[in-house]
Amino acid sequence: MSKSKGFLAGILVSAAAIMTFKSLPKSKQQELKEKTTKAGVVIRDMGYDTAYLTADMINDVTDKAKVTVTNLKRQGQDKYGDKIDVAADHMKQFSEQATPYVDKAKDIAGEYVEKAQNSLSDFRGKLTSDDIELTQEDIALEDALLDLSDDVQEEVADKTEEVKKSVNETVDQVTEDISEKNK
Repeated sequence: MSKSKGFLAGILVSAAAIMTFKSLPKSKQQELKEKTTKAGVVIRDMGYDTAYLTADMINDVTDKAKVTVTNLKRQGQDKYGDKIDVAADHMKQFSEQATPYVDKAKDIAGEYVEKAQNSLSDFRGKLTSDDIELTQEDIALEDALLDLSDDVQEEVADKTEEVKKSVNETVDQVTEDISEKNK
């Protein structure tokens, strides 16, 4: 049934109920009103009671859930606390091992950047002088800078591979240590 047909049916049923109610004698109408009012009060009270009972049950379930979560959390900390500490120690060791590689990569890159900046400064100085004489060396500067850039990229890639290898070794060691502790 479509919504409009349902709506019309509701209107017709309501109109028939009202007409039936109005056709009753006044004493019957009054009696029906009182019964309806009493039934409404009973239903309302039952609704309140149900709502309060439901709220109490929800509070009880929530309290039990909080206690259970607290207990599980405590048990998990007791059971896995050592493993978490071992993993944290391994990560600290890894960080300490990786720091020199990172510093070395920064130093190497810094040297290349400094060389490139010096070369550019020299080239700019030659360009700003009054008597510009471009030599084959000056023309080859761009090639030298590209070669320098390639060298830096290769060095960074090498250092990145070293760090990745060290990370993988540390992760394998942590996994192995945790597996041994689980046994």
